[in-house]
Amino acid sequence: MKILKKFLVFILGFILVNLFGCLVISFSLKEILQENIISNVVKESLVENFTSEMNIEPDKKDEIKKVIDNPEVNEIVSSIVEEVMLTMTDEEKEFDSKVIDNLFDHIISNKSAIEEVVGSSIDMSEFEKLRDSEEYKQLTQDIAETFNESSVSMDENSKTAIKLYGFITSTNFKILIIVLMVVDVLLIMLIQWSLYNWFAILGRAMVTSGVTLLILAILINTVITSLLAEENITVDISLSNLIVFSIISIIVGIILIVVRKIISNYISNKSKIEEVETDEVSTVS
Repeated sequence: MKILKKFLVFILGFILVNLFGCLVISFSLKEILQENIISNVVKESLVENFTSEMNIEPDKKDEIKKVIDNPEVNEIVSSIVEEVMLTMTDEEKEFDSKVIDNLFDHIISNKSAIEEVVGSSIDMSEFEKLRDSEEYKQLTQDIAETFNESSVSMDENSKTAIKLYGFITSTNFKILIIVLMVVDVLLIMLIQWSLYNWFAILGRAMVTSGVTLLILAILINTVITSLLAEENITVDISLSNLIVFSIISIIVGIILIVVRKIISNYISNKSKIEEVETDEVSTVS
């Protein structure tokens, strides 16, 4: 019976490791892909075209990049990516080109900040003319049509992959994982018939997941940087969420293991003291 219990606890512990890893990835994946890689590539391309169009010196490019490197731009780019994903996976959904307009409007509205970086006044009239021109409207229309056509021609495997990404990064998926983790821990408590032994199992699961994801973050950063370098794209890849979650996971995991050990020792020592006191009473009697 003890062997069966240990085996069941081992299986549930293994499941807990994977569930916790999925939870951390769910919180980090959107940051890695949308708010980091795609956002940086888009901003790199945008700055390149902007400096070329406005005849701005190339050495000012990095400074301009810093101006538009803010949460608002990341949110706009993320909304573009999400709009593309929705369009690609739903044949009845048409791409809304307004998400592209938001990006251009943000640059125009930040004229003063860019001028401060460049150190001189910028004539945004050409850029504004481009924004209001028929060529720009035709360009955004062509982009919209391209995505709309892609949603029809895209194979089912690609659509499934995009839908899976959307589900993994959704709030519903996070809630599902948390519920499964709670059920897993309750089953461990039931099998061990203990209110605190599960601390060690959850702790080991968190440490294992944390170390694995920390190594994964380093590998992802190396691989992605190499791939982008091959395409002559130089962007700073930040995996801060994944790294922070991994480190917190390791620390909390170690704390849980230590706490479980302290409780176990306390109960054990208390039992020994009670046994000694009982023996002394019996001897006196």
